[in-house]
Amino acid sequence: MFGQSAPISGPGQHFGIEYARGLKLFFDATNANGGVNGRRIELITYDDQYEAETAALNTQDLVLSDKVFALVGYVGSEMSMRALALPIVAGVPFIAPLTGADALREPNFPKVVNFRASHGAEIKALVRQVSTVGVRRVSVLVQNDADGKSLLAALQPALLAAKISSAGEAWLDRNSNLDADLALKEVKAAVAQLIFQKPEAILLLTAHSPAAQTIREARKAGFKGTFYATSLGSAAALAQLLGDLGDGIVATQVVPLPTDLRRPVVARYAAHIGSSPPDHTSLEGWLVAGMVVEALRRCGKVLTRERFLNALLAMEKLDLGGFHLAMQSQSRQASNFVDIVSLGARGRLRS
Repeated sequence: MFGQSAPISGPGQHFGIEYARGLKLFFDATNANGGVNGRRIELITYDDQYEAETAALNTQDLVLSDKVFALVGYVGSEMSMRALALPIVAGVPFIAPLTGADALREPNFPKVVNFRASHGAEIKALVRQVSTVGVRRVSVLVQNDADGKSLLAALQPALLAAKISSAGEAWLDRNSNLDADLALKEVKAAVAQLIFQKPEAILLLTAHSPAAQTIREARKAGFKGTFYATSLGSAAALAQLLGDLGDGIVATQVVPLPTDLRRPVVARYAAHIGSSPPDHTSLEGWLVAGMVVEALRRCGKVLTRERFLNALLAMEKLDLGGFHLAMQSQSRQASNFVDIVSLGARGRLRS
């Protein structure tokens, strides 16, 4: 049995719903084919509303009451870091948090196994794209939490190396749009600050909801430049929220396009999602579940947490079907993949 705390409601719900969907789809497909070494896989998901304290409380329930075998698919650095104390003491593996923060890649967290590329890798790819089109002055909107600060810390040296000047920053709190009127007021203030800085482009180091609000208000204020986002902003969620207004937005993503059926693993994912729209985050859940199932398979009949963790960390080469994993021993990270996508008319994504 695996446990997950993720935002199933609230402003960050897109991440939680889609990540849980991808994980469960793969686990259900595996169970339908007999499970792994005679065992069925279950996933318990609790809603943390993108709040760190709630994630910590959910983790207590999952570890102490539900007695899960491992934790998988937490969303965000602060939620993951706040939840980690108990699984570390209890020896419970903590798999594939949805964040690229360096803090979770440190040697003092040996029970944490990361899946996705780091924030540093995403930022390098994004800055390279910004530089390629000749932009030399940018402003930055930062989410005021561990993820936003981690992305900003990676951004500053990358801009310097590319000889791109930072015109300045504006900050928004995570979950600030729980109160719609207050959120709009805060977004308008941030946009006024960004516009005053006269950037050629705006980099959005925030989740999708405040990013979309910022784009709307900046366009109303007359900003004509390009917006750049990371996977924290979720290109698919931005496309849904903005429609035609999202045309031209550029973003990094850490898994392939969920419509790239040339990759066998994406084709298998697409065959299982039914009427749900394809999404980078649910595809990431599908890929993570594939990694987890392979580790369980390698454990054979004798399954312990230590054997499972060792099986994950020993995955030096694994082809999930056109998506390759290569576990890095130092960061305990399975993938370095970063893609650049752009939003087109009617919210279409292209790589």
